[in-house]
Amino acid sequence: MLREEFVAGLRTFFAGGPDRQGGGDGPLVCLLHGYGAHGEDLAGLWRVLDVPRQVRFAFPEAPLSLAEVFGFPAYAWWHVDVERYAQLAIGHRTQQQMLRALEPLLDEEPAGLSGARAQVLQWLAALRQRLGLPSNRVVLGGFSQGAMLSVDVALHLGEPLAGLLLLSGALVNRRVWQQRLNQAPPVPRFQSHGLEDPLLPFAVGEALHQFLEPVWPGTLYRFHGGHEISPGVVDEMGRAITAWVGT
Repeated sequence: MLREEFVAGLRTFFAGGPDRQGGGDGPLVCLLHGYGAHGEDLAGLWRVLDVPRQVRFAFPEAPLSLAEVFGFPAYAWWHVDVERYAQLAIGHRTQQQMLRALEPLLDEEPAGLSGARAQVLQWLAALRQRLGLPSNRVVLGGFSQGAMLSVDVALHLGEPLAGLLLLSGALVNRRVWQQRLNQAPPVPRFQSHGLEDPLLPFAVGEALHQFLEPVWPGTLYRFHGGHEISPGVVDEMGRAITAWVGT
């Protein structure tokens, strides 16, 4: 059963560790959910990831409610102009055509990103203080919008993380990120993306990989599938976490 607390204003679910509820003094894996999901959306991963028992997990819930849009509890780190995105993406058959169409979005800073970044940085600081953890004992990552936010947070943290897990993310805010990346401490990275992703085309995930690779070298795990976390991704995540935080 997940342990639930509010940390720096964010509802947070804890798991793993010796007591299976986030206890102990092991390293911490923080995973941020995607647009339209909720805090427990990624929490099931802790049961299937093959990592040392002392590894702890924290899953924060984004602050912006989308319940009126979705009709059920759903949250976002920032609002997305879905209509504009669809207009840019529609009608393009190849990955390269899609990438060219979405090019204007790659340089833009999404409205609300800076606020989300500030909140997650505050959340991370509160967690680390409470648990007595240095940044190099923390793995940060997320899915889709959560992956993009994880990159942004890591670039503004100013300290080295144990690793980054970027699942079905995309390149955004490129101009600002480039400036930050040139000064950022190195971080090992695992990235995954479905080749048939209908929401964030593989090309935008590959663009993120190529952008980060010169400074934050890592793996881009390609799989046949859509906007999802495949069993192969779970296996590779477990290997990456174990390599980064040890036993």
